[in-house]
Amino acid sequence: MASSILKFAPNIPQTVSLKFPTGRHVNGHYGEQVMYSLESGSIMYVPIIVEKKLAELAVKKGQPVEICKAQENGKTEWQVSRAEDGHPNKKPQGVVQILNSSPSLDELWKEGEDKPGTRLEHALRTALYAAKEAEKYSVEIGHPVQFDKDDIRLMAQTLVINGGRERAA
Repeated sequence: MASSILKFAPNIPQTVSLKFPTGRHVNGHYGEQVMYSLESGSIMYVPIIVEKKLAELAVKKGQPVEICKAQENGKTEWQVSRAEDGHPNKKPQGVVQILNSSPSLDELWKEGEDKPGTRLEHALRTALYAAKEAEKYSVEIGHPVQFDKDDIRLMAQTLVINGGRERAA
């Protein structure tokens, strides 16, 4: 039975657990790479820089690691961190978790009906709903994504700014 290959889409972090702490060097279409077997049964091919970063972190078998193929302005940077480390001073909370701990989105809309809603309020609700649906879809396609409060804020700001531009046009 052939193993599935984990593909790294640009700017979408993937959490993986290595089946073995070391990989195997292979030559392929993209030159020399390192192949790792994952506990999920999949395999991944990554550049040698990822192998070096995994070694620097002293990643052990089964330890969750977050790998992101960050791309900006045509440049690629591979980011590797222990999944439990997260980002400094930033604990991501999934949109689904945020919505599950507060009233449902339908209840939020009803609360706003008695008073005039602002564009920002509408944009925040829209961003929350969009992020919730995007998280569900990302799990369905096997590339889980998780948004945090800063992502929601930025999405809402973008909606407000773009809404203002559309009205000015």
